[in-house]
Amino acid sequence: DRKQGLLKYDNSSNFLQKIGKNGEGPEEYIMPYAIHLDDKENIILVAEWEKRIVISYDFEGNFISSSQRLPGHPISFYKENDTVLVVQETLNGTKEKSRQVLISSIEPKTL
Repeated sequence: DRKQGLLKYDNSSNFLQKIGKNGEGPEEYIMPYAIHLDDKENIILVAEWEKRIVISYDFEGNFISSSQRLPGHPISFYKENDTVLVVQETLNGTKEKSRQVLISSIEPKTL
């Protein structure tokens, strides 16, 4: 939720906690766009569209790290085997010329 942030619920729809918070800091987000739950590594990845970074938290909501600035706006994640890819859209685009898609590989534990 862009106003509330990343909210965690249990399987019975009971609110448990808010993960991270809105703001300008490295552990904070302005426009969370997509999330990826990596249950193998117990990490939550948040695609931060506005700041063009990926932020990671553990499943308890503790900040782990944030990536360096990406070349495009992150819009999605894709995982194949143990590789996590960040799908991004390029910065420039118009009605006549649509934005292109970029793909970057990341290591969730070492953003």
